[in-house]
Amino acid sequence: MAGRLNLRARLPKSGLGWVFAVTTVLSWAVILGMIGFVLAPTMGDRTTVGSHDWDQMESHRYLVDKTILVYHQFPFWNPYACGGHPNWGGFESGTTVVSPWLPFYLAMTLPHAMRVEVWGARCSRRWARGSSRRASRGAPPCARSSSSPSR
Repeated sequence: MAGRLNLRARLPKSGLGWVFAVTTVLSWAVILGMIGFVLAPTMGDRTTVGSHDWDQMESHRYLVDKTILVYHQFPFWNPYACGGHPNWGGFESGTTVVSPWLPFYLAMTLPHAMRVEVWGARCSRRWARGSSRRASRGAPPCARSSSSPSR
């Protein structure tokens, strides 16, 4: 009985409150629907990798994976691109070694690990944005704003 009274206490009391509640639910449904629409192609054929710029990025990730698992070496050098160049020196190439997603690349196939990285990056961004908002709620108004006053 107490749980039911608690629920009634949380329901909106006015018409404007109901409008706010309904539009909030609809807004979240639209946002989640758009996220699902954007990420849905990654769940199609799970044995393939993406297209377009995925080709370049997957080659860098594959080279790190192959160098560590097959040759048991740190991926300092990329012998396959432009006759060879420093793999660790490129900001797009060897940084997978220090990525939190490296264990997935070492334990899974490349197509599956790339999907874990895409979905995981999306979820972690959402979590980080929400936690920063929660932390700023108790902060003074000047700490919450992104720009400082000009005075």
